Amino acid sequence: MNRINVLAISAAMFLVSLSPLAAKDPAKFQIPKGTRVLLCDFKVGALDKLTPSVTLVMTDKAGKITAYDGLIAASNLSTLPVTILTENDKRITYGWTVPGFADDRNQYVPATKVRLTVQNGDLSAMITMMPLGYRNENARGTCRTGVIDK
Repeated sequence: MNRINVLAISAAMFLVSLSPLAAKDPAKFQIPKGTRVLLCDFKVGALDKLTPSVTLVMTDKAGKITAYDGLIAASNLSTLPVTILTENDKRITYGWTVPGFADDRNQYVPATKVRLTVQNGDLSAMITMMPLGYRNENARGTCRTGVIDK
């Protein structure tokens, strides 16, 4: 199995495992053929409560960029739109905002700005979570990229 197929399987399994909606309708979370995928794994600190250990950024054939991770899944949303904040020869920074919500224990999770910076050379990454009114969280990790071909 080539590297792209392994990435496609990893991304699809990640989506299905995170989302409570996937059990109801797995077809909603299939990644279309031709979608460029960036799958990032992070080493999250023990005190960080909002930072996801895995984040998926997808760019479809039309150029629309979306993100999905554990925080988005917890808010019962599908993918969120992403904006490119910085793009140069060294790095690219993506940004999106997860709206505030009450979790399954009725605890309020504030609106959270997310910034994902990926270094072009080695695909090392840093994610920053900025919850409104609370301390920021940061985590470092690595990403894999590919195009869904099946």
